[in-house]
Amino acid sequence: MTKTKAFILAVFAFGLMIPVWSCMAGDTAENVETSKTGEIVYLPREMITVETKAGQDYLFEVEVAANGSDQSRGLMYRTHLNNDSGMLFLFDDEDDRSFWMKNTLIPLDMIFVGRDGVINHIHHNAKPQDDTRITAERPAMAVLEINGGLAGTLNIKEGDRIIHPAFRNVLAPQ
Repeated sequence: MTKTKAFILAVFAFGLMIPVWSCMAGDTAENVETSKTGEIVYLPREMITVETKAGQDYLFEVEVAANGSDQSRGLMYRTHLNNDSGMLFLFDDEDDRSFWMKNTLIPLDMIFVGRDGVINHIHHNAKPQDDTRITAERPAMAVLEINGGLAGTLNIKEGDRIIHPAFRNVLAPQ
């Protein structure tokens, strides 16, 4: 990647953060982690690309849940999620994963991802506040949650892939 392309990508990525922060700042709930000033504490954000077999690339800014407590909280109590945002749950290994929607107030698409970054299952429109377990047919190393119905709208399908350093499918900047 040239320095010019890297600069443009960095400017674009930074530009996406402004509307995400401003929109998410209004969320409130009793069990959401908050700072001393009452602001919601969000997880670290990173950029991912969903690369479809149809040739479309979609850029998302995701919060990364990489430890047990962050993964347990997930997107609970959130009242809004921008269409260019989501949460990426990263695990140390590929295994059977099970999620539920208890205390989650917005419908979500759950995208289960193998260690190579390839999407192996999509659960569309998980129902808010439902205790039913949602699992994939194959082991996953990650799960990407985005707005319910968005995977269908963007034509994201099983076999497409997620580009992120966790899957070792990103080239280092040059």
